[in-house]
Amino acid sequence: MNNTKNLTQKEISELKQLKGATSSKVATKSKAKTMGLKSTFVFEDKIALTSFAKEKSTKERGSHVESVTNHTGDVVYTHDPVLFNASISEDDILLKNFHDELSMSNPAKSFLAQDYVGIKDSLEQKYFGKTFDRDNIHVQVAYNIADIKKILLLYINQIIYICYNLNRQSITEGINFNQEDYIGMLFFPNSLAKQCEFVDRLDDPKVDPKKRASENRKLDSLFKLLDNGPVYHSYFHELFEVPKKPEGQKTIPDEEYDRCDDYNYNIFRMISLLRQACTHEMLGKIPAEEYLYNLDYRLYETPELKAFLSQLCSKALNKTNSDFCKNSKNNLYILNKLYPSVPVDELIRSYY
Repeated sequence: MNNTKNLTQKEISELKQLKGATSSKVATKSKAKTMGLKSTFVFEDKIALTSFAKEKSTKERGSHVESVTNHTGDVVYTHDPVLFNASISEDDILLKNFHDELSMSNPAKSFLAQDYVGIKDSLEQKYFGKTFDRDNIHVQVAYNIADIKKILLLYINQIIYICYNLNRQSITEGINFNQEDYIGMLFFPNSLAKQCEFVDRLDDPKVDPKKRASENRKLDSLFKLLDNGPVYHSYFHELFEVPKKPEGQKTIPDEEYDRCDDYNYNIFRMISLLRQACTHEMLGKIPAEEYLYNLDYRLYETPELKAFLSQLCSKALNKTNSDFCKNSKNNLYILNKLYPSVPVDELIRSYY
């Protein structure tokens, strides 16, 4: 249906101009991508143009560096153009190949524009301690760091939510995990034994009865969660431990139950630590992000938790390798027949 019949000539003219400008922008962007331009990086008084060309060393599509110059086009590093040649001046960047050419504004000729939400300077100041006026790399690094935090927090909250909702006992025993986040606010430096000792010391008459009741309720609720270990074991693909009968015995000894409780409580500690690092600016006197992005170092104060994390990672890695060997034998056999000239170790590495 033609809706322009009720518009004035002036309004129709303005609409055509707007449509033309929009089409031009889209066409320019499509043309740049068609010519193979992937990114234009501005950093340290340099301009780097990258393309979607395949690297000769890997034969895989990646980010090939087509050109590295200063802001006025003088070559800084020797480069090997594949998809286009670039000519850079103070005002413009001209791309040429066998089929086409494209002229676009040199982004380094003035202060770089803010990001879409206008927090470029704030992000750079937060993660690097200063701003970068003629640079568009640091803000991208900052966004990637912030994305790690955002994505990790989403998964952590989902895990905590699942743990609470898989606990059948909470319904019959009147425990409402929606009212208090026992896992998320757990005091992660304490092992289960140390936390029990801490709560036992609160029996002192000098301690505020409300605090004693609160800490006892938290610990009792955490034990209710630990009792649900077999359910977590199944749901989280054997991440949690379940008590097992020793070979030749008919019952499970108390030591085995204690071992599983300690192991599963350490998982809660790690979840709590990561959640707090994602949601708070400081953990005590230490910036929370130091835990998040330098976890191995920050855990020096809790060596048993650091050792547990290493054990957890090794367990997951060994399981991944074991599953690969177990499930890929037939495929690797077929691939070896299809590509007899490729060395077996290289074939396995590529397939893995």
